[in-house]
Amino acid sequence: MKKTVIILFLFVTNMYTQEIDKIYGLKVGDSLSNNLLYNDTIKSKILNTDRPIQIKLPRSYHYENKLEYPLIVVLDGDYLFDLVSGSVDYFSYWDEIPENIVVGISQKSSRFKDSGVYDNLDFIPISSTKSFYKFVSDELIEYITKNFRVSNFKVIVGHELTASISNFFLLENQPVFRGVISLSPRFSKNIDQYLFDALSRTNKKIVYTVSSSKNDFQSISNEVLSFSNIMNEIENENLIFNSLFFENENHYQLPTRAISESILKTYSIYSDISRIEFDSIMKNIKISPIEYVRNKYEMIEEFYSIDKRVTINDLMAIEKYIEFSENYELYNELSKYSIEYYPETVLPSYYRGKYYELTENYRKAIQVYRSAYNMDEIGGYTKDYMLELADLLEDY
Repeated sequence: MKKTVIILFLFVTNMYTQEIDKIYGLKVGDSLSNNLLYNDTIKSKILNTDRPIQIKLPRSYHYENKLEYPLIVVLDGDYLFDLVSGSVDYFSYWDEIPENIVVGISQKSSRFKDSGVYDNLDFIPISSTKSFYKFVSDELIEYITKNFRVSNFKVIVGHELTASISNFFLLENQPVFRGVISLSPRFSKNIDQYLFDALSRTNKKIVYTVSSSKNDFQSISNEVLSFSNIMNEIENENLIFNSLFFENENHYQLPTRAISESILKTYSIYSDISRIEFDSIMKNIKISPIEYVRNKYEMIEEFYSIDKRVTINDLMAIEKYIEFSENYELYNELSKYSIEYYPETVLPSYYRGKYYELTENYRKAIQVYRSAYNMDEIGGYTKDYMLELADLLEDY
């Protein structure tokens, strides 16, 4: 039995370290061609002008004909679009985040008109800024959703002035954007209180990420720290609030650092269970690890409108918990759980065999391990490995 445990420990440790699901889970259509990048123009009646936009579609867009994708709208697209779309493409390639449609709005010649005109009483958008707000919420979103397969989860990204106007979308009763990435924002007056009130009572799933730096403009860094303190006082399970504060980046360098981290924070629930999450949270849970993972995937659907299949890595996290807690009865539950997602593979038999082996029903374990020979291999779980497990039990 000692030999079996050593081999199994090495196998599980190696599998969890390498995170094999990410090696074997690459997307179809790895080429960046196939018309994934578009330059387009919206003829805006609200703005009474044409507004150029850039559109980057996910790599799988032309292969997954029914799949809907989250949308990220990038203000200041003339200099932020490539940073955002590049980060999204890279992270989604490794399934750290879901694939997204990314749309950039160029504002090089209209930035202040679009994002900097507020009244002096309530400090809300008026005039050209109010018109731009309506252009985004009405015309742009309508155009994109009519022409592309967009899900219900939409994110808006802005820097300084454009980060400021992004906040106002969250004040709506039915916000068109449920994710905000606010880069070094120059806040309009009273917005902290407006957002505190709105986000305290919202019943929509909202993800808000703000960032600044010690080397940012001092007025902005001070406001971001104060704003973060206020937002952290909100007690609402529908809100995920993240505050990123960097050390060295100045106002213009900050987006190059903050965009990638903000995107990961926005999709923090989506990513696989990490070592940090396992050690700090999962290892100490009072509920079943299977229930913990079920809850995680329910939250993914609630926040991001994505019906994500449970990954092998997250099944391995459950396995790691079982070994850590020595609650081997859970292997039987894990076998049933894995059937829901990987019924044609060796996984259900592997976990069921583990249940019998570790509860010392060796004859039954041998039968189950060998019965997996006609099932499909997946990741590092091979038929040969299953037969090896069975052979090691022959002497018991």
